Amino acid sequence: MEMQSDGNLIIRDSINRSVWESFNSPTDSVLRGQKLRVGMELTSSNGMYKTVMKDGGLLSYLVSNYEWPLAYQITTAIPTINDYFVGIDDSFNLDKNALINYTASVTSPNCSASQRFDRSQAYAGFDLDNDLLLQDACANVNHMSSNLTADFLRLDDDGFSRDYRIRQLPNASYELFSASSQQRPCYTPNACGSYGICVSNILGSAVLPVCRCPSEIDNTNLAKAFSLIDDGNPSRGCRRNVPLDCSEGSSQSLQQIGSASFVSILTIFESTWQEYTMPLEACKSACITNCACSGFFYNSKASYCLPFGDRTGLSNVTFLSIPSNLDVVFVKVQTARAAGHNLLPVKITVPVILTILMLVIYWKWKHRSLDPDMQLAEEQLMGVLPVIPTRYSYQELRRYTHDFSQKLGSGGFGSVYEGMLPDGRRVAVKNLESSSHGQKEFLAEIAAIGGISHVNIVNLYGFCLEQKHRLLVYEFMENGSLDRWLFCRDGDQHFHTLSWDMRFKIGLSTARGLAYLHEESEKPILHFDVKPQNILLDENFEAKLADFGLAKLVTRGQLLVNTVVRGTPGYIAPEWVSHSIVSKKCDVYSFGMVLLELVSGRRNSEVDLVDREKYYFPNWAAKQAIRGRFADLIDERLMKSTIIDEKISLEQVETMIRVALLCIHREPEMRPSMTAVCGMLEGSIAVPNDVWDFHVNQTPPFEITSSGSIVRHSYIY
Repeated sequence: MEMQSDGNLIIRDSINRSVWESFNSPTDSVLRGQKLRVGMELTSSNGMYKTVMKDGGLLSYLVSNYEWPLAYQITTAIPTINDYFVGIDDSFNLDKNALINYTASVTSPNCSASQRFDRSQAYAGFDLDNDLLLQDACANVNHMSSNLTADFLRLDDDGFSRDYRIRQLPNASYELFSASSQQRPCYTPNACGSYGICVSNILGSAVLPVCRCPSEIDNTNLAKAFSLIDDGNPSRGCRRNVPLDCSEGSSQSLQQIGSASFVSILTIFESTWQEYTMPLEACKSACITNCACSGFFYNSKASYCLPFGDRTGLSNVTFLSIPSNLDVVFVKVQTARAAGHNLLPVKITVPVILTILMLVIYWKWKHRSLDPDMQLAEEQLMGVLPVIPTRYSYQELRRYTHDFSQKLGSGGFGSVYEGMLPDGRRVAVKNLESSSHGQKEFLAEIAAIGGISHVNIVNLYGFCLEQKHRLLVYEFMENGSLDRWLFCRDGDQHFHTLSWDMRFKIGLSTARGLAYLHEESEKPILHFDVKPQNILLDENFEAKLADFGLAKLVTRGQLLVNTVVRGTPGYIAPEWVSHSIVSKKCDVYSFGMVLLELVSGRRNSEVDLVDREKYYFPNWAAKQAIRGRFADLIDERLMKSTIIDEKISLEQVETMIRVALLCIHREPEMRPSMTAVCGMLEGSIAVPNDVWDFHVNQTPPFEITSSGSIVRHSYIY
């Protein structure tokens, strides 16, 4: 390990070759001499903001579930483009025929044949003259002004990049000092949190953000509709004083806030204007009839309607110096019931209510004491979770699912039904009907993800445990499980062939979810059953890991766990079958098998191909990869329906195949960690050049008989 004078930390192998450098794996800062090359990104320490180097320059955006970037700052290597978007007027000029596409100017720069060179040469960083240099893939160079005495540049938690100098104090200690200030404080998408209104306030020579909630100042009907989440920190956003209730739709209304817009509306408009262009009345009707819609942004000039929900990052209202009333926000509010309506006189109501409450509490306590399952569940969950997910009664879930009338799917565990909670959230209710999923698996699933909040892990809202009833309540995933899209065949009208971009995105999202479980969760979690059926897709095809019935919490630092073989044949690591010893590397193996299926669009073992070389795809993939024939491994349906960009998509295909083969190495210690897998897929960690110096199993760890049963030699599982 070597720390160089410029701050670059290098790890070398036995013959002094560099195998990892901190300059190639940036976090939130760029030091002098460090280059942020195409594909590399900075992430703020709170994980909320990212700045990524694209072919045409730097794009700063808010991390979200959306397929379009919530970009708030774009810096290209062409000063004239940067100047075009400096003014507030241009930033909110929604025009489908605009001369310059804000996002495309960075993501897809238009180069002439003589301009374009190897995109790997595009970068941002401090040059020798101490300026911040930006060089794009079109050979454009922009020397941006910077503090000549700065030691590094950092993406801060408010979403803005600042240069810092390390200076020594009289007491021999050190501090960070930044002379730069942000003159556009309302220009980040989360400046004031959900529903927060950000107003630029000029104080002397400084421009400061002031955060407040929608109120009667904006619309008399918004009086007392919202309040600050944290009075001491207005930037955390606002909460509704009266939650939206879908069952009370007749008492809901849309209230207008004038001269306001979402700060990232321009970049979203450029990606979605065809889908969201409509008259104002149509936009109102679509929102008021959609329980998930909490309001919308509207630009009357472009007739652009952008709806948002309670749980999205789009519910930020920003007041800027917009010269006209073209931009407005409509917020859905719930009218509270009138005081005294259907109530008894106060003198009678208070004692009656107190008596009823006491009787209800006593009844629940008495009946709960008769349910040993409920008591045991609560005691066991309290041991692993600081806060237990919401517990629902069976009758409540029957009501929320309309008596379990709409089935989403079924399996060996039972069935899953669609439902809706009183607050309007769509849910998937899993009813564990099989005796094979007993209380142990039921509690394991709650314990594993009950306290997790991560963009690539499905949210568990609550559970029900009453006598024989065991149900889990999850967030609703609009596009179901990955296998239904990946293994669909021609003629299936409900599913289409997933594009390559979607496949790569799903693979990376799944890797990030596993990396969180293994390395970032307070209590590391082994999933034990990673497969396409347990990877769910939301409306934007963002992948989330699900089904933690086999998961196991492990102590941090615990490397190996001894347990009986469980999971799904075809995705089970060979060492688990042989020795009943499992580790995080078993999940890595399963993930590698999923990556191969994402590329090929077929199952890794196909009964129909049992007599052909392609029967066991991992073997076939290794042979083709050694020959450099990665294109032969791509889903044939994808090759027929998509023109693949030889320079970009095939490069990603090669990366996915190489990473997958690393993950399924028969020796667990040779498999990478999921954090390393994420780095390799993201491009921040190089895939080893000698990836082929290993051997995959020559035969699959099992056989599929004609009846569909799974057999491994004389051992059946």
